[in-house]
Amino acid sequence: MKTSNQLNEDRASALSSYTQAIPHSSKLVRAVYIVLALLCILLACIGIILPGVPTVDFLFLAAFFASKSSKRLHQWLYQHRLFGPLLNKYKNIRQMSVGYKLFISTSLIFSSAIIYFSELHQHLKLSLYVCIFAFIVWLWIKRK
Repeated sequence: MKTSNQLNEDRASALSSYTQAIPHSSKLVRAVYIVLALLCILLACIGIILPGVPTVDFLFLAAFFASKSSKRLHQWLYQHRLFGPLLNKYKNIRQMSVGYKLFISTSLIFSSAIIYFSELHQHLKLSLYVCIFAFIVWLWIKRK
């Protein structure tokens, strides 16, 4: 069990190691990014409880949207006791294996199928599909 001093040191190191957030210049775009980041955080929390809903995938999306919208939200994600270690682990390594990319892509496609058969409003479904598609494209464009 870590002491409070060790936890504070971990948080300080996480703060110094997280990717710099560069918010968008438009207030409207920042507001949209904040809403998308919060939606992805909510979906990541749901993914912790429900099997088949990807947690890490939505967490990466939330980190991306937070970095474009709010430095405080981005910093909060990286210092969070549950989400921070996952994000920091990826940021420290700065790469993903092809197998992990396949796993993430497959789980997102599976989640898309669940969304398709859900009772969600069509506009919300379309928004989620666009986010998922954008993330999969970004994931495979990134280096190994």
